[in-house]
Amino acid sequence: MPTYQDDTSAFDQVISQGYEFKMGYYFSEGWQIFRQQMWAFWGFTLLATLALALVAQFPILGAFAQIFLGGVMYAGLFIVANNIRKGKAFEFSDFFRGTDDVLQLGLTQLVTGLIAILPMLLTFLLAFDYSKAWALYTREMTDPNEISEFALSLFTDWRIYVGLLATIFLSLLYIFALPLVALGRLKFWPAMEVSRKTVSQQWWNFLLMNVLFTPVLLIGLLVLCLGIYAAMAYMYCVIYVAYTDIYQVEGSSAENIIDEIGSN
Repeated sequence: MPTYQDDTSAFDQVISQGYEFKMGYYFSEGWQIFRQQMWAFWGFTLLATLALALVAQFPILGAFAQIFLGGVMYAGLFIVANNIRKGKAFEFSDFFRGTDDVLQLGLTQLVTGLIAILPMLLTFLLAFDYSKAWALYTREMTDPNEISEFALSLFTDWRIYVGLLATIFLSLLYIFALPLVALGRLKFWPAMEVSRKTVSQQWWNFLLMNVLFTPVLLIGLLVLCLGIYAAMAYMYCVIYVAYTDIYQVEGSSAENIIDEIGSN
């Protein structure tokens, strides 16, 4: 089982010095990594997504289990991307290396997910008309005009959009939390804090990067819908490249310290 640490000094040094955001490099280098094992990335992402969808079917705890196990499963994409970049021999089983430590990876995904979605939950508590929702659920509301009015109200309430923007803001802050645990061997909370401090310096660039993911996903949908799983895997490769670039400074890098930690 890997050893995880609380010491973030290697990463804090990078944060304090600042970093250059190399958008084009992240996308191009991410593609070079992805294309080397394109079908394996696609197959694993499809398999993982379907498995998580099945987990979500369990009542009450299914959604929480899906988020928790999502961290364990999708961490494998970062691990394989890291192996490819370092020239290590590819093995499909490496995608499942996240199972080496379910707790830290699962908690990372669960806690960051809950923090990110909290604004939307609070917004729905304030803006949602529960009496009408219940009437719709119990089929007491049958008038098409009344149903349309209720549905339209969800899209016209300004509080919904405030909650959505807050959720996007928070989710971007923790974009590096999972690779910082899977590769950087940080415990989940220090990893979240390092990611937050890093991304907050150039949040708008990270937003733009995620906006540019949209056409990638749309192209994936056009390929019999199954291409979206390849698009998702490619996005993880892009994020991985951004992670490795930002957390190293001219060879005297957090990455070197990561390797030392990982070998202990």
